[in-house]
Amino acid sequence: MPSVIINEGGGPSDPRGEVQIKSRHTGSGWVLEIRRELNTGDPKDAEFVVGESMSFGLAIFNNAAIGHGMSNFLTMTIE
Repeated sequence: MPSVIINEGGGPSDPRGEVQIKSRHTGSGWVLEIRRELNTGDPKDAEFVVGESMSFGLAIFNNAAIGHGMSNFLTMTIE
């Protein structure tokens, strides 16, 4: 279940909206770099700790309700 349905975010006073993403196509796939504060101060938001790993899922929407790619059961390490 997407977190925006469970815990809707957004708006100028919501620190969870401060996410920056850069992408690059390598010829065989995409590389994404996602940037945000490690701790937004929101008790409902995830806190990222340098050196720790966490499980996550990712969905990318192509400006359509049904045109998206999804990857689940990934692991990221915060550097």
